[in-house]
Amino acid sequence: MDKHTVAAELLVAELELQRAQAQHDGSHAATVRYQAARDRLVQLERLVMVLLVELPDVTS
Repeated sequence: MDKHTVAAELLVAELELQRAQAQHDGSHAATVRYQAARDRLVQLERLVMVLLVELPDVTS
């Protein structure tokens, strides 16, 4: 995945989580959708952290 794809995926995951929160009606299905959206966002955030660690330090 390149950085643009990761950024786009992260944005989509954030929007999906917001939508799942807004549409949560207390049902089990809504809870499952919310948890799946949250899990995807966490997964992408971890990927971003890994990618940041792998970037060369260009500040020197």
